[in-house]
Amino acid sequence: MDSHFLKNQFVVLPIESKWFTSYEDYAYNMFPPYIPGAGMVMDYKAVSDMYYASHFVKHLWIDDVYLGILAAKLGLIPLDDRKFRPSLKLDRKLYPHVISELIILHGFECPAQILDFWYKREMKNLKECSE
Repeated sequence: MDSHFLKNQFVVLPIESKWFTSYEDYAYNMFPPYIPGAGMVMDYKAVSDMYYASHFVKHLWIDDVYLGILAAKLGLIPLDDRKFRPSLKLDRKLYPHVISELIILHGFECPAQILDFWYKREMKNLKECSE
C-alpha cells in the first residue's frame, strides 16, 4: 500500500464531533495506521485479500479507517509517499518541484480551485520544457 498515511490517531470521543466513534463501533483507544481520503495504490493481491477479509472484520463507518483495520489484520503496512497529499490545507505552500511530482492532492474547496491549481501546474511544466 503506497500513499501518505496517518498513524497514532486517537479515536475521537466527543459525541459532538463529526468523527465520533462509539466504543461499540470500535473498542480501542487508537486507530491502526490508515490512509486518509485522497487515494492509494495497491496491487491486486492486497485488494483481493482486503475484500475477503472484509467478510470477517466488523464494518466501521469511517471507510479510511476501516481499510486501515483490514490492512492491519492482514499484516499490510502502508508506505508513506509525499506524492500523495491528504490535504491542501496541510500544505498551503507547495513548492513547484513538489507540485510537478504530485499524484493525488485532496482538499480543494471548489472545481475552480482545482482548475486553477492544474493550470499553474501545467504552465510550470511548459516553462521547464521551453527552457
